[in-house]
Amino acid sequence: RDIGFREAVVTAIRPAENRIETTRGEMEYDYLIVALGTRYADDKVPGLREHGYSLWTVGEAERLRERIE
Repeated sequence: RDIGFREAVVTAIRPAENRIETTRGEMEYDYLIVALGTRYADDKVPGLREHGYSLWTVGEAERLRERIE
């Protein structure tokens, strides 16, 4: 699969069309991952460590990619 990363400010999300509008233009997506915040609070959310995915490290991003594929 062709997986990419773009950092931009999202101005609209159109899930029915699999499309977002950003400060860098419009984009289509198959899967949309919205990453918010600055701290991964896996110690405060039961099950997050075992079942969630962070994007803090390349290894974690690769683990998420493997799950999606």
